[in-house]
Amino acid sequence: MLSLIDPVTLLLASLIIFTGALTQSLIGFGLAVVATPLLYIVDPELVPAPVIAMGFSIALLTLVRERGHLEFNGLQYALLGRLPGGLIGATLLLLAPQPILGLTIALIVAVAVFLSLRKYSIKINRLSLFIAGIFSGIFGTVAAIGGPPMALLLAGKDGSQVRAALSAF
Repeated sequence: MLSLIDPVTLLLASLIIFTGALTQSLIGFGLAVVATPLLYIVDPELVPAPVIAMGFSIALLTLVRERGHLEFNGLQYALLGRLPGGLIGATLLLLAPQPILGLTIALIVAVAVFLSLRKYSIKINRLSLFIAGIFSGIFGTVAAIGGPPMALLLAGKDGSQVRAALSAF
């Protein structure tokens, strides 16, 4: 049966989504990285479906804004990698108990933050795009946090190009 959401939960969720959306509009990703762990604490049922729906909307708006900077160089390989990654993620989502999914979300965020603080460069080629796509598919399906693998790979490029590529992806 469908029930109404508690007003306090709705207010907290709205503030969390706003903060994540602001982050994503500034750097090209971040809605899910900010919102997913906090929403999971507020109410585990708010992850991943609502975050995916909001993320799609914000990505579409960002893509429209940054469309002049979009380059498709190799993006198709990342999208191809997203398919098996999504299947792996769906399998994990169906088989893993709720506490394991909560720990997975925490681990994904911790690894993403750790890797983003380390300054390194991975050569962007078909294989690295495909592998980033696989991880993005897994993370995106399990926790609605699909942006970090691609963002880490594209780090160092022009900000508007990264925002456009991540939004299209």
